[in-house]
Amino acid sequence: MRIWFALERQLGVLRRKTPVGEWKDFAGASSTGPRVDITGLARRPAENRVSDSEAHELRSGKMRLFSGSSIDVGNPPLWHISPINKSEWAADCHWSHVDDFKRGDIKGVWEANRWSWVYPLVRSYLRDRDPKHAELFWSWVEDWMSHNPPNVGVNWKCGQEASFRIFAASIAVSAFADAPATTPERIQSLARLAHVTGVRIEAHFAYAISQNNNHGISEAVGLVTIGTLWPELLGASRWKAKGLKTVSLLCDRLITLDGSFSQHSSNYHRVLLDDLCWLATVMRSGGTVLPLELKEAARRAANFLHALLLPDGSVIRYGADDGARVLQLSTCAYSDFRPTLAACAALFGSNAIPAGPWDDQVAALCPGWRAAETFDAQPANFSGGGLYVKRRGQLTLALRAPTVFSTRPSHADQLHLSVYDFKGAVTEDLGTISYNDPLKTWADLSNSCFHNVPLVDGGNPMTKVGRFLWLPWTVCEVEITEPDRLVVSHRGFAGFVVRREVVIQDGVIRITDSFIGDRDADLSVRWHGQCRQRLESLQVSCETHSGQQTWYTADEATGLGFSASHYASAEPSHCRVFSVRSSRAVIVTRIPVLTV
Repeated sequence: MRIWFALERQLGVLRRKTPVGEWKDFAGASSTGPRVDITGLARRPAENRVSDSEAHELRSGKMRLFSGSSIDVGNPPLWHISPINKSEWAADCHWSHVDDFKRGDIKGVWEANRWSWVYPLVRSYLRDRDPKHAELFWSWVEDWMSHNPPNVGVNWKCGQEASFRIFAASIAVSAFADAPATTPERIQSLARLAHVTGVRIEAHFAYAISQNNNHGISEAVGLVTIGTLWPELLGASRWKAKGLKTVSLLCDRLITLDGSFSQHSSNYHRVLLDDLCWLATVMRSGGTVLPLELKEAARRAANFLHALLLPDGSVIRYGADDGARVLQLSTCAYSDFRPTLAACAALFGSNAIPAGPWDDQVAALCPGWRAAETFDAQPANFSGGGLYVKRRGQLTLALRAPTVFSTRPSHADQLHLSVYDFKGAVTEDLGTISYNDPLKTWADLSNSCFHNVPLVDGGNPMTKVGRFLWLPWTVCEVEITEPDRLVVSHRGFAGFVVRREVVIQDGVIRITDSFIGDRDADLSVRWHGQCRQRLESLQVSCETHSGQQTWYTADEATGLGFSASHYASAEPSHCRVFSVRSSRAVIVTRIPVLTV
């Protein structure tokens, strides 16, 4: 498909399908604009309303970068400048000729251009009715459109980003419908944006579908959104039908019977569910409902994520975490997945969670919604997604052991183990710093050395042959899955079998890592975590040899000892390595389980 895309670009096919022009050249039919009922957010009880400072920050030209730290972007933002490295991206060529990687991480420039800043303005307006929020929205939209003509520049490069922009625009016009700033001329301008976006998505839709991930689903939902909420546009009925058919086919293909998702990532799983929550909301606005098969797939996917839920609202993190958060109708932290799970419970009938401030999102999407009773997360084996979750009271552990890959793996994290107790993480996944930082080859943290795994010569059980591609797809063999015991292995290291046994017994987690090889090598076990004291409590020893222990903290040369609570951030962390030199070894780690 990449070869086909390159051919289409070289022959000018994409340029003909998505022509450069002025906004006046496109539809702009008379319209009252989208009408999605999100007024339930305004009716939330006062005691459940959380202080929201983001709208004020936006007026000062500051935005939360990937839901993390506030950073200066300007008022209005400089739409072609990345706040990550201040690089300037293409603004004067057709989108098909923009180089994704030439100027660093393209996600930096895209962050403001997916219009995530819309959500704090909407949240604030529905609570205080201050017209300044609506005026800021419209002034930024006008500035964006003046600096991003149809199909020109980096911000038209990705159909998924364009789809997220349309989600936000639809919500904003619905929220600001009665504001003085919302004029017929401005509504008409957004109809033009919707038309150009529909043409842009459809022109390169096959490529998005071929990725077998959330790109195809997001873009399909984008087509349904445009076709449903702007029915007067030429192509609207076709986009609506094509989008719904595609999202149904992709969910059937990419969501397994146990609710796992093709992308092997907890945060991309949330993106999937937010897409589907928005789809259900849009279809209700258009007088229809999700097909039963699609609703059932969404319910399974939501129950999968529910099984990963931790007491603070975060989930067991694994895989790539690029900071994406589609719907931000709650003021909860980026790490809190309860807004999405509460909405899924109301829309799809998935497992419920207790009521709380995170219910702002479900209140906005589901008029007449009422909080359900508590449902505790349960242990589960997700063979489809290669994740095994064990719970004992306030102890939760998760082991990565994919036995099959139908789509490309996200990280080289075979046998990774995360452990949590009532104090939080003991050992954990480190997140993702950046997909494209040319100064740090380790910046994405996808290599095995950044996971809690047994290693041979510090290498990976797969070879990274592209920015997002590992080969061959090394799978695990699951030998034992008992309530208190897991035994898994793989042969990803040449000449070696690596086996990990996890046993929970008498208040201790015992991890036995066995190496059986045909040559001498550096055999090691690595443990990563935010808190050095927690890692020091681990009792690590070798039953067959004397071993060596090494600590890393914020090591710039190797990247060891870093983590990323948010995308594009690198925070000091800790890595504890226990190693021996041999062809065979058994390394045992004992983790005492803390209880209240």
